[in-house]
Amino acid sequence: FQVILRLLNGTFPLPEDYIFSPEEEVFLEVEVNTTISQINVIIDTCWATSSNDSTKPPQDFFMEKG
Repeated sequence: FQVILRLLNGTFPLPEDYIFSPEEEVFLEVEVNTTISQINVIIDTCWATSSNDSTKPPQDFFMEKG
């Protein structure tokens, strides 16, 4: 199976290198491509950073224990 995450501004997909302002609303679309009906996707935490290293601060959390 394949899981695809997309960032949206309303209903429009955003490019991978898009830079958000803190005031912007962000929508996350999750798509699962599979023929197996028993697969569920659970997203527990979603965050962004100001660098390409997702482990470096600052980390801004969109969703925690969601």
